[in-house]
Amino acid sequence: MIRSIFEVFAFEVRRTLTPGRSVHWLALVLLPALLLWVVRQQSGHAMDVIQATWTIYFMVPIVSCMLGLLLWATPAVQSEQEGQTWIYLAVRPHGKFAVVLGKYLVAIAWTISAGLFSTTACILASQVADRERLWGTISLLVILSSLSYGALYLLIGVLFTRRGIVIAVSYTLIVELAVSLIPATVNKLTISHRLRTILADGMGLEQLRSAAGILFGEKGALQHLLILLAYTICLLIAALFVLRNKEVTMISES
Repeated sequence: MIRSIFEVFAFEVRRTLTPGRSVHWLALVLLPALLLWVVRQQSGHAMDVIQATWTIYFMVPIVSCMLGLLLWATPAVQSEQEGQTWIYLAVRPHGKFAVVLGKYLVAIAWTISAGLFSTTACILASQVADRERLWGTISLLVILSSLSYGALYLLIGVLFTRRGIVIAVSYTLIVELAVSLIPATVNKLTISHRLRTILADGMGLEQLRSAAGILFGEKGALQHLLILLAYTICLLIAALFVLRNKEVTMISES
């Protein structure tokens, strides 16, 4: 099965090297950096470390990674339905699992690469101090964000094959962007809460954590990192379990 997954990965990488996908990738890379450059030009000086940290965090690991994964991870099953190829995959040994996991790897590969390039461009555009520490912290968040949100959107795409992107966008706006900012225990169920705490620890924002600890959490960054990795594995297992037991119909049958 592992060999099949990487065969799907290699095939999907070749198939997705299209002008349209390249334009999406460049947009995810350049738009955050362009916005930071405009802000810095208006201010007339290099950005403050805290201001740059939170701006880059929101625009790259949150918005940019989410947008990329919404486009590339959520429709993993729907695209095969629309292409009328799902029935052929379903009858092959481990065919469904290999295709879904292979597409997941392609989605996070595209998103991580865009996020890392965008992080570099944003830091150069902001001319912020302590660049190495900021780049390392944001890059780690890009990887964690891509892995965890990719698994979440993959599960949503498997559960709701017809309206996966709509459900994923609704969940993101309500839970990840709104509920995560509620100062209550419920925000600990969100991915963004974990990412925010790792950011605060990585950049040494202890005063901010002390002032609004419930928004960041009391555990150390390592514990939040392990929780995110466990969360990702659980979401992937759940997606495969649903895929194994769910009857996926062809689009033309509806």
